[in-house]
Amino acid sequence: MMSERFGISILAAMAMAAVGCLGQPSGGEASAEDTESALDGSCAGVPAWAAGVAYTAGAVVQHEGKAYECIQGHTSLSNWTPNVVAALFRELAVCATPGPDPDPGPTPAPGPEPEPEPEPEPEPEPEPEPEPGPDPGAASYSGYSSYNIYDGIPATSVKCNLAPQAYGMQVTAIRRDFFQAQGIDVLCNKCVRVTSKPYGGGYGTTAVARIIDESNDFGNNGGNRFLDLAPQVFQQIGNTDAGAIPVEFQIIDCPAHLD
Repeated sequence: MMSERFGISILAAMAMAAVGCLGQPSGGEASAEDTESALDGSCAGVPAWAAGVAYTAGAVVQHEGKAYECIQGHTSLSNWTPNVVAALFRELAVCATPGPDPDPGPTPAPGPEPEPEPEPEPEPEPEPEPEPGPDPGAASYSGYSSYNIYDGIPATSVKCNLAPQAYGMQVTAIRRDFFQAQGIDVLCNKCVRVTSKPYGGGYGTTAVARIIDESNDFGNNGGNRFLDLAPQVFQQIGNTDAGAIPVEFQIIDCPAHLD
């Protein structure tokens, strides 16, 4: 009796289905052949069958690993599964089970890390040229030094025809009688190494200056004034407020930066 009632229920449902759902799929829907070809063994994107859904003829669902096409429009019931009610669905294909991702193969062993490029060694900075020390073979002279401003004086205004600016103002004049006794050809190619006494405004320090001129004020300081340094040199060995300071000096060959 139960099987008869089940058969009657199916027939009743089929009778209640919309007439437009009978037979071939409605216009615009894919044919069964097209659907089978499109599936190509895969059910990706095919919705799972569910109860309580209004299916139209031509609709494709999947259920328990197979794809089915609705051949009779109906609203599904829980016991009208596609694999049970052949009057409503026909089997299209067995859904292919996706296989594991292809083996990418062994991971290549890491190669040796490249050796870092050696950093270039910095070039050593040139050491500053040392100031020449006392020349043991040169005579030393004692006296006084004052200072004289040489800024803006052209080369033609000094005895040696040398521009003070060419030597960074590291220049001096030497008393006239000393200049004339030594000779212009000698002193115009020489420098003085002058060291102040640590008193009377002197610092007890040393500087080097290029000889560029003769001085005519040697009568000052009891006739013992020998040098008229540029202020830029004088300030290295004494206080300009003193006006003149006691010094010792030698005539020497000029270092490279004053040559």
